[in-house]
Amino acid sequence: MNAAGLFQRLLGTQYERLAPRVRQVHGGASQRLRGTATVTRGDAVVARLICRAAGLPAPQRDGPVRIDLDVAVHGETWTRHFGASRPMRSHLQARDALLVERLGPLRLRFRLRESGGAVDWQLQALSVLGIPAPRRWLTMVKARSAESAGRYTFDVQVVLPLIGHVIGYQGSVSAGALSSDCVWIE
Repeated sequence: MNAAGLFQRLLGTQYERLAPRVRQVHGGASQRLRGTATVTRGDAVVARLICRAAGLPAPQRDGPVRIDLDVAVHGETWTRHFGASRPMRSHLQARDALLVERLGPLRLRFRLRESGGAVDWQLQALSVLGIPAPRRWLTMVKARSAESAGRYTFDVQVVLPLIGHVIGYQGSVSAGALSSDCVWIE
């Protein structure tokens, strides 16, 4: 665990303006989060191929979600379990004042910004298998983590030109630090 978590280092003084649950989840401690989420996928063949290649979850409505957040010196690993879908794992680390997320063949670079107590993830660069995506795609990915009714909430939407809706997932989870035996259950 780092003295200052990944998000705290990237947000700097903005970190203190985050809502309590957002600070708790992004505070640099390993955690297990449980709640519910809705996942939607696009119908286009290309959208389905992107979801499969990136290991993105199957559609579900208000289904269970568990997020295992493992913090290490080199960064954070987020493993999201949406219902019966195979786990969706991504690795996050700081590079050049940006949050870099590796998700299967995708590399996403985000600038983090506090907005109304939430974190807006502003996509700055995207590559697939090391090939940069067109700049116009960068505005097509929306991600935000916030607090509502005392719960950590997330909302991720991906809509690409000519393809349309690729995936969206949103939900809420309860947050808590792991105990010494690395198990935390709501």
